[in-house]
Amino acid sequence: MARQAPPTAKGHTFLTLEDEHGLIDVVLRPSTAARYRGLLGASAALRVTGMLQRSDDLVSILAWHIEPLAVPGSLTTI
Repeated sequence: MARQAPPTAKGHTFLTLEDEHGLIDVVLRPSTAARYRGLLGASAALRVTGMLQRSDDLVSILAWHIEPLAVPGSLTTI
């Protein structure tokens, strides 16, 4: 997982998540990013619930809920 919060993004946070199918960008509004800030840096895997957004060839998820996923053999716990 890669996380970015550029100063020009008006408080939005951007994640890039990867699974066996490829990469997807996740957008978190400032209130959502604040609510899940601790989870974003501590979890090896995440389940994201939100709305799929499409703009031309770009696809992303506007997240409204994030939760940790248990990863067998992972040392990270929440």
